[in-house]
Amino acid sequence: VNDPAAGVAVVTLASTWMYKFEGGPLPWVLDPSSYVEMLESERGESIRISQNTANEHEYLIRCLQLNEQQLTLSIYNRPSAKNPLPARASITVSFACAAPVSMQLTPLPHTPPSCPLLQSQGTVPSFAVQRGKMVDVEVSVFDDENRRFDNFSSIDWHWSSSNTQALSVMRNRIIQNHRLNPLSCQLSDESLDTQLYARAEQYLTEHLERISKYTELITPPLSHTIQLLARTAPTLSPDSINMYNYQFNTVFLNITEGSGHFLLKTFQPNPVKLIEAVHLPAVSSIQIVPLTEGYTTLIAEDLCLVPSPGGEPHVARANILVSGIQAVQLHVVDKVQVGDSILGLVSVLDSAHNPFPSSQHTHMFLTLSIRRDILSVTPATSRQKKPLLPSQLSHSSVFYITGKSVGSTNIAFNTTTKSNSIISSRPTEIQVFPPLSLNPKLITLLQGCVFQIKANGGPRPYASVQYSNEDDVIATVDAGGLISSHIIGETLVTGRSQALDPVSGKMVVFSEDSVRVRVVKLTGVSIFIAQKFLVEGSEVSVRAQGYEDDFLFYFSDPFEGLVFHWWVTNSDAVEVKSVYSDSGVLLEEERTFVGRILAKSVGASTLHLRVECRAGLCQPDGSIFHDQLRIQVIPRLTLLFPSAAPSLLLPQNGYTRVKTNIDTESHLSYALVTPCQDITDSKQLTHIISLSERGEIHTGSSTGNDVILITSQDSALNQTTSVYVEVKNIEGLTLRPGSHISALKNSSLHAYPLGFRAKFKAVLQDNLGRDFAPAQIPLDFNLNRLDVLEFSSIDSNSSLTIRPIKQGYAILRVCVKDLPHICDYLHLRGDY
Repeated sequence: VNDPAAGVAVVTLASTWMYKFEGGPLPWVLDPSSYVEMLESERGESIRISQNTANEHEYLIRCLQLNEQQLTLSIYNRPSAKNPLPARASITVSFACAAPVSMQLTPLPHTPPSCPLLQSQGTVPSFAVQRGKMVDVEVSVFDDENRRFDNFSSIDWHWSSSNTQALSVMRNRIIQNHRLNPLSCQLSDESLDTQLYARAEQYLTEHLERISKYTELITPPLSHTIQLLARTAPTLSPDSINMYNYQFNTVFLNITEGSGHFLLKTFQPNPVKLIEAVHLPAVSSIQIVPLTEGYTTLIAEDLCLVPSPGGEPHVARANILVSGIQAVQLHVVDKVQVGDSILGLVSVLDSAHNPFPSSQHTHMFLTLSIRRDILSVTPATSRQKKPLLPSQLSHSSVFYITGKSVGSTNIAFNTTTKSNSIISSRPTEIQVFPPLSLNPKLITLLQGCVFQIKANGGPRPYASVQYSNEDDVIATVDAGGLISSHIIGETLVTGRSQALDPVSGKMVVFSEDSVRVRVVKLTGVSIFIAQKFLVEGSEVSVRAQGYEDDFLFYFSDPFEGLVFHWWVTNSDAVEVKSVYSDSGVLLEEERTFVGRILAKSVGASTLHLRVECRAGLCQPDGSIFHDQLRIQVIPRLTLLFPSAAPSLLLPQNGYTRVKTNIDTESHLSYALVTPCQDITDSKQLTHIISLSERGEIHTGSSTGNDVILITSQDSALNQTTSVYVEVKNIEGLTLRPGSHISALKNSSLHAYPLGFRAKFKAVLQDNLGRDFAPAQIPLDFNLNRLDVLEFSSIDSNSSLTIRPIKQGYAILRVCVKDLPHICDYLHLRGDY
């Protein structure tokens, strides 16, 4: 017989139970009519028995009244002549028609017994179930003896939930057996908590009508509530980590979803415990502390989430490598502009050559090694890290590297292992370079002229300067920085210093600068000469200049649109000379926008300049501009008797040294002479110059006179001499040829031969055209065509060397560095 688990079939009013019996005597084959099968009850009026005609051993028992009784099934054959002692069998079962007094809801499959939720003392039981799934809920009903009903299909149930969007109940499936037909609920895809309510107050009418009743209440009503925690299977993040084997190192794994109750286990090839893991429910994480080096898998088994259909618990896994330090790596661009900063990324590798998370670097005590103090290296702030990707920040410590001074140095980062061995990154050379500077900042060109930008600074030696232009209609620029003007207007030319980044393998812009280009028409010219009064024998520079700008420096070769004519009214007093008259080279006269004025004798003369425009460069077109300037030549002061004493004419802020013919033979002393008149306190006297024990003279910003007394001291005889020193302002600068080149007989040179090295000397002058003694005044220079001419640096004697390298014209401008308005020009031509 299909005996219920409790040994008695318990049903509710109007519900049924199907008994299925097996075995017993079979009908006597010779007399089947004598076969008897009879089910007897103790209280026949309280139940209704129906036999299944298809199977004589099946009986459906319906409850008509509440009671409990025994049912006996007897099976036998009546005695006959041929079967006087037939076999007889009987069986007794219990059937209870009881009133329900309590109920219980339980999700299926059943929650594991070890789940802490089952031990909670809350009024509403909680169950963790999978979200987005169909969840079956087992409904159990009990009588006053706490027996579970085998059939309670006659009860009229009412279902509801606290959040209909999170949980929907599949309505009214007929429950004939609680084990086979649980209640089904559909959960949403969101991780929401919701309550499922069940309530029953009466029996179903259609069931009562079968036993001739119309209403029957359940007293007291049945009700039960459970809390469903909709969750997904747990996950660990990250699911693979490497840990530095250090006793104070701690790593936290985030554990998401799941029920929040987990059993932690580890699996590794050997039985040695590698980590200590602790679940921290308050912060939904697992704290891990390394114990020894090795590889293990951490398993977090969910103790409460309803198992999968296969019955396997839900688990989350994370692979963990506990390792020492294998290597240190530094990733940094190898160039930085002085005053600017770059980011250096330091990563530390484990035994598998994978980088440790940067959060563990604090336990590695990284230190910096730097050869020269030209860099400032500090940990980068959050704002300074913004350009980096999260993937870079997760495994690298970031340092802010600032260039302090120009030069190169090697940097490396070091760490010390547990065995006290030092591991260092490979030294990386970083170049601190000066900013890229394009000169001049403002370029004024006439239409059709060209000018070549000079680029200084930027990284060396493998950097290149790429030029771009704001407006190619006004002017264009080529790869060498040569600007060609086209129409009137302004544009901005930008140069960018580019080099290969060894980290990314891409070209990177390290520095940039811009110059403003103006394209104009010439509206007038004037004569510029620093001195209007000249002493006899002096030679000074003179040039033509525009009304607004010192534009002549920016003319293209070969001044095709302008013709210059110079002359004087009194050639006995003043002579106009070519810059190159003493060098053997004669440029065409009409191209000489710069020249020399020689004061020949006392007198006055007027210097004239006429400029003719031939190519639409002027406004109005075809103009002829004229200017004139009066020059006075005065006598040079000369001492006739006694003979002139040694004297020095020095500029302000200069340096020189007095030399004698016995510097190496005698001991010399140098002193400044203090005048006697009008001096009551020698401490109040301020000299114009300063003098060292070795005869070195330094001039300051003051002008005036001083006298140096030089004494030769030896055992035989003392000698003395004096030097008169005059300090004045710099008023002019003249470039003079320092080398001569001769042409073949009956021929003349109109250009410097290509490759020829010509020397020039920069001479500073006062307001009367007198030459200053060499005083190491810093000079600056600009060249408008770097592709036509090469020149060497200016030395302490203010001399320079030029060498034509290409046919064409070039203009060299030399100026006093601290007085940029005091300049002179060389208009040079190179040819074969």
